[in-house]
Amino acid sequence: MKTMILIIFSLFLLWSCTTTQVPQQTVKSSAGIEQSSDSSEYELIVIDPGFENWFLTNKKPIWNNPKEFYEYWNRLYITEWNHRCRTSQNPAFDTEIMYDSSIDYGTELNHKLYHYFIFFQKKHNIQLIENKHTY
Repeated sequence: MKTMILIIFSLFLLWSCTTTQVPQQTVKSSAGIEQSSDSSEYELIVIDPGFENWFLTNKKPIWNNPKEFYEYWNRLYITEWNHRCRTSQNPAFDTEIMYDSSIDYGTELNHKLYHYFIFFQKKHNIQLIENKHTY
């Protein structure tokens, strides 16, 4: 009897946690940048362990530099990243980043992407490009 009550309670709990909203479709690129199908907002998804904690404790304020600063450095970093992806045997560069400089990804995404490159360089002890603005 206890087992039957537990099963019914579990099913009720599962049913009450479900939503009736239709999930929003997203398009995911190889760079981990997601875009909602009905929106022009983008989100950067970083799978590298430790980045989120590092980002929260080491990032500079988003207003520290203009969006153009982040876009400029991201173009340089991505160009070098993709070059190494095509020519290097290093498994750290296993996927090219699809970043279209004609798309406005917004300051927040560019800020986070810029900091990912800083994190990556520190974690792997690899210098992608000469950048005197890093930490």
